[in-house]
Amino acid sequence: MTRTPTPEDRLTPDALAALCGASRLPLAAWYADPLGFDATRELLDRARARLRGGQADFGTRLVEAIAGYWLGADPAMHEASLAASAEDPAAQALSLLVPGQLLAARGDPAALPRLEAGFHRAAPLLAPADYFRVLHRHEQLAILLAVSAPGPARDLPSLLAEASVIARLRGRPRPGGDPGDTLG
Repeated sequence: MTRTPTPEDRLTPDALAALCGASRLPLAAWYADPLGFDATRELLDRARARLRGGQADFGTRLVEAIAGYWLGADPAMHEASLAASAEDPAAQALSLLVPGQLLAARGDPAALPRLEAGFHRAAPLLAPADYFRVLHRHEQLAILLAVSAPGPARDLPSLLAEASVIARLRGRPRPGGDPGDTLG
């Protein structure tokens, strides 16, 4: 059975804003649900004000990268900035996971190497339940990204639903699903 993403899986604009200055960032969260223009602009303005004020913590840089991505900034520029500012193992993992998630939200197969590398770095830091939650999510996204082309951004539930349909059409059980379950 495909697990429906829970609210703790997906970060809202308010939760993203709270990452500015945060000392701990959630490794198992989904950071890449598309944001509306006003919310994105507000996040970017908040992050840039902190950066101008000398508060260049990783969480603030991450929020700047996410908002910048949704406003059309060059993702490679933000990836380099995130990688350079990632001082601890969790930040190093997020510097790969979040750009991968942003690319995955648009169905870009270039997301896969980032998601895999980020998961490899995050795995030793994740609680067992989070480990399996992220592993399952990445398995599902890999099914989708193997056959998709970049397109409009979508939220996590719609990405996972499409991956589930693709898996069923291919005659393969969904990751984490019971191969004998024909109903569910």
